[in-house]
Amino acid sequence: MINKLNKTFSNNFNVIGTSYITLNTDEILDRDSNFHLDIFSQYDVPSESNILTVLIPIIFEDDMGGLEYIIDNITNKYKYEIGQLVVFDSSKIQHRTMPFKIKNKKKRVLISINLSTDEDWAYHSTKNITSSQGNLFI
Repeated sequence: MINKLNKTFSNNFNVIGTSYITLNTDEILDRDSNFHLDIFSQYDVPSESNILTVLIPIIFEDDMGGLEYIIDNITNKYKYEIGQLVVFDSSKIQHRTMPFKIKNKKKRVLISINLSTDEDWAYHSTKNITSSQGNLFI
């Protein structure tokens, strides 16, 4: 995965931390899910990616909230598929859990992998901000 990401983004990414993102509920309403950036840094530049988030769905029951993300002021929707990696620049792509309401509680488990380049600011921004997510740092 790392080699492919490095080639795709023309950069040198390293895994900084991993965590699980879990849901066990019957609803996430619009008011419960805010668009956000995973990481914000004053040193980030629009022309390159130095901080990535990789999401890997390992449990995703029907009708659970997928991913909503904004590109060019357009809100897009993505339905997770087990084992399919979702990769995005986590300091540039606003995203959230897609709101949903279903009849019975269901489960959703994603593995979240946080990566940064060798840039000192990118490494420290990623480690500092994701440490509150219960990351296992490598």
